[in-house]
Amino acid sequence: MKRGWNKLGFFLRKNKKSNSHSQSDIKIKLLPDCKRSQITIFLIISIVIVLSIILIILLKSKISEQKQFSEITRINNELNDCFQQRSLDAVYLIGLQGGYVNLPSPNLKTGISSTAYGLKDNKNILLSIQKIQDEISGFLGLTLPFCLNSGDYPELEINFKNINTNTKILDKITTESVISLSVSSITENKSFILDKTYQSEIPIRLKQIHETANQIIKKHLENHGFIDLTFLTEQDFDITFSHYDDNTLIYIITDFESSPEITELNELEETAYSFVFVVEGK
Repeated sequence: MKRGWNKLGFFLRKNKKSNSHSQSDIKIKLLPDCKRSQITIFLIISIVIVLSIILIILLKSKISEQKQFSEITRINNELNDCFQQRSLDAVYLIGLQGGYVNLPSPNLKTGISSTAYGLKDNKNILLSIQKIQDEISGFLGLTLPFCLNSGDYPELEINFKNINTNTKILDKITTESVISLSVSSITENKSFILDKTYQSEIPIRLKQIHETANQIIKKHLENHGFIDLTFLTEQDFDITFSHYDDNTLIYIITDFESSPEITELNELEETAYSFVFVVEGK
């Protein structure tokens, strides 16, 4: 009996040992699988985090690019509107001042403004059409940098690098400016250059008006200070004059046939275009 029990006990112990070995084997086999699962989960989480970061960066970059494009479009539109208005301002200003933006000395102060002489000391000193073109271009070059208000773009630093302006006075007045801008973001380390050409066509017959003014001056020189009224009424424009004193006349040549587009373009002026100059008699 003891042996049997011993045998049975031994058998049972042996089985217990055998079971303990099998559990140990199971543990040994299971531990590497758990570690691999943990590593896999960690990798998946890491990939998700990295992808999320990349997605956020891309979205932020896209939003920044959209905002930058919006600002560029806004700057471009504002410059174009301002260029159109400044071109018209220049043309009206040289009309009031006898062809000049910056009046020479001497000039004559009239009821409207000061204006230049076309005839003085028995000489035709009316500014040439080429120099009037230069006056308009110079005016645009000086005033265009003030088209943009820095307060309207608090996150941008805007600098005008270069402005090249050309004016042609033919049947119409054509102005063109090539503007180069440096735009930098204050909040981000980004900058870009905006190079743009702006054009304007103003349907005012300034060349023909200028030719008429020269003919008036020529008549005064030929007739010793007198002018034939019939000659004035035969012109394509409305021509009036007033006496400043016994020897000085102020001429106003008005074009009532200017295109209706003028009134639409110019917010300040709703009258026909006029060219004013002074004739000094003997």
